[in-house]
Amino acid sequence: MAEADESILSQLAETQRLLRELEKIDGSIAQFSSAHAASVVELSEIARALSRYAEKLDLDPEQLAALEQRVSLFETLKRKYGGSIAEVIAFGERAGERMQKIEGRDAELERLVKEIENVRAQMNRAGEALRKLRVKAAPKLSENIRRNLCDLGFRQSEFKAKLNALDEPRPSGFDSVELLFSPNPGEPLKPLRAIASSGEISRLMLAIKSALAAQDAIPLLVFDEIDTNVDQRRRRNCARRWRQDANIGPRSSGDLHHASATSGRDCFFAFCCDKGSHRRPDLFAITRSQRERTTGRNRADARW
Repeated sequence: MAEADESILSQLAETQRLLRELEKIDGSIAQFSSAHAASVVELSEIARALSRYAEKLDLDPEQLAALEQRVSLFETLKRKYGGSIAEVIAFGERAGERMQKIEGRDAELERLVKEIENVRAQMNRAGEALRKLRVKAAPKLSENIRRNLCDLGFRQSEFKAKLNALDEPRPSGFDSVELLFSPNPGEPLKPLRAIASSGEISRLMLAIKSALAAQDAIPLLVFDEIDTNVDQRRRRNCARRWRQDANIGPRSSGDLHHASATSGRDCFFAFCCDKGSHRRPDLFAITRSQRERTTGRNRADARW
C-alpha cells in the first residue's frame, strides 16, 4: 500500500496536492480537502499495521510458491473445464468413468464374446429343432396337397415341398422351403412359380391352403379364374373345398366363370371397369338373380 512507486498512498498524496491547489481557487473545496487528508492518515495507519503483521509471519518461500502455483492451476482448470471448481470436479468424475471403461474393455469384450456364443448356441438348438420338425412335416404336407390336387383336376400330378439348407441362418430358420410341381406324368418337378398358369396357380393355392387351413392366419383368400379349363365335377370339387376351408380357416373368394361352381354360394359380388379408364374398378353386392343375368358379360363374381 505504501512501498511501491504506484502504491495507493502515493497516489492519494498526489490527489491531496491537487485538492490544495484547487482550494486556492475555490474555498468551498476545503471541506473535501480536510476529509481527504483524514482518510490518508487512516490508510497510513492501516498500512503500518499490516506491515507489522507481515513481519511477524514466518512464511516458507517454497510453500508460498507451491500455494501460488496451486491457485494458478485452479484458474487454468476453470478456464478449460468449467467456470467453477464444482464443474471441474464433475468433469473429472466423468473422465474417470470413461477411463475405467477404456481400461476394462478387454473384460467387456470377453463378456460380449461369451454372450454371443451363448446366443449362437441357443439359435443353433432352435434351428435344428425347427429343421427336424420341417423334415418330418414336409412329406405329410406334400401328400395332403397331392390328394387335394387330385380332387381339383390334377389326377396324375406330382407335388413336393423341398427343404434347402441356407448358407446363413435367417429369422425363419436354417432352411428355405421350395414348392415343386409337375402337372403331367413323366415331367420333372420344377419350381411352382416357373411352370403354373394363372388358373393352375389358383387351384394349386386352393389345394395348399386346404392342407394348411387350420394353421393359416390369413383372413381372406382370393383365387383368380379357378374354374377355368376344368369340367363340371372339378368345379364342384373347388366349391366343396371352399366350404370346407371356410369352416376351419380363412374366408375364401374366387373369380368364377361357370354357374355350377357358384351353386350354394352365400352371397355374390361383381366388379366392373370401363375400358380405357384409369379409375379403380367398382365392386358391389348382387343377388342370385342378378348373378344369373351377369353371366357371360365382361364381369366376374366372387363368393366371400
